[in-house]
Amino acid sequence: MDKTLFIFIFNNSILRKEIFKKVRYINRDILKYNSYKWNVIKNKPSYLAAYDYFDLLKERYKKMTSKMTWYERIVGSADLDSFISSVLLVLIKYGHLHTVKYFIKKQKSFNDFMVHYLVKAVCHGRFEIVKYLVSLTKPTFTHTFMLGYAPLGLNFDLLVWLVENKLARLIANGSINKYIYISMRNATVVGRLDMLQYLVNNTKTRLDTKDHLFLENAVSSGNVKMVKWLLEQGFSFRESEYYIDTAAAKSHLDLVKYLHQHKYGRSRGHLLDIAARSDNLELLQWIHENRTNEITTCDAIDKAAANADLHVVQWLYENRSEGCSTLAIDKASSVSLTVVKWLFENQSAKCTPRAMENALAARHADIMEWLFINIPEKCNRQLFTTGTLSKLIEENIENNETLIFLLEHRHQLITTEVNLKQLLEYSKFYNNSIAIIKSFK
Repeated sequence: MDKTLFIFIFNNSILRKEIFKKVRYINRDILKYNSYKWNVIKNKPSYLAAYDYFDLLKERYKKMTSKMTWYERIVGSADLDSFISSVLLVLIKYGHLHTVKYFIKKQKSFNDFMVHYLVKAVCHGRFEIVKYLVSLTKPTFTHTFMLGYAPLGLNFDLLVWLVENKLARLIANGSINKYIYISMRNATVVGRLDMLQYLVNNTKTRLDTKDHLFLENAVSSGNVKMVKWLLEQGFSFRESEYYIDTAAAKSHLDLVKYLHQHKYGRSRGHLLDIAARSDNLELLQWIHENRTNEITTCDAIDKAAANADLHVVQWLYENRSEGCSTLAIDKASSVSLTVVKWLFENQSAKCTPRAMENALAARHADIMEWLFINIPEKCNRQLFTTGTLSKLIEENIENNETLIFLLEHRHQLITTEVNLKQLLEYSKFYNNSIAIIKSFK
């Protein structure tokens, strides 16, 4: 893009605002990504750790150490330990090994937290971090607990390393069968038939075909091959269980078809309502065509709206007659302006004041503004207190659109008269918020 044109466009405040509105719409309503303003990220160590802003984390650490007393420098600081451990757990989750090594070296009491660090690393399949942490453990440290969690990280190589390397002797003498069995169960939780078969073939632990959790977990995971394999091993479905409801709730169309075909278990009779929460239009269409005895309520559109699934909402509107309740717009107000607008234009049920409250809780100023203008009988009224303003001030977000909107409409939306002088005094430690409040003086 031409640099001159780029600068011209972004120097225009109206165009810039519209561009970022469109970007926010694409991220939130279409891609369904969470997005954060830089001013929010830079003030939250957990976000800095997730995105591996190493220099900023190091700067935060040095700032904390500079404020330590002489006593804390000798015996350690609880606040610093808490900061490092919380940062490390996030770094481990996202696999930032280089930064993990830096902060481990800075934590004097890291061995006290080692179990938590290893559990996090194993559960997220961070094999290299697991090996690094294990290399730091004392000879007396027990590693058996890791085997139970291993399948949850979906890392087959990590599981093999634990079975054939770290825990081989204990597995051979049969002393950790309990952990192997837990590992087998967890393999069904994540739908990893390869892991389950590996554990069965390479350990002395047998499957208990009376343990109904194996099949229930497999159904929840949606792995049809695993369900079939478990049935071949001697497991059986229970007539009283709602397996097909579970499969529909998890959006597993192939498994729903399989369970329907073989008449395994039973349904509560509201399968379409359940499937409406899954954002799977193909599943909805199949149930509509093949399970004609299902009872459907307005809960279907309400749930689809709550998930911002416009295509599902539209299909239900066109193919079903149940309609929706006020919950549809109320719930959609926390996730999608596009869905809110469509419901308003196409459904007779509107909303309650809860819609405005949900939009504020999700910090969607654009949805609040739209509700305020288009549904004034419900949303142009005194719904919030000065306490709401205080919380927004404390967030200290630059150009906080939600705070700006509430201040612009404080006479209509705040239950008591807003004293700007008092707000200025309250916000004196929040530089971004005080700048906003000053603009209303």
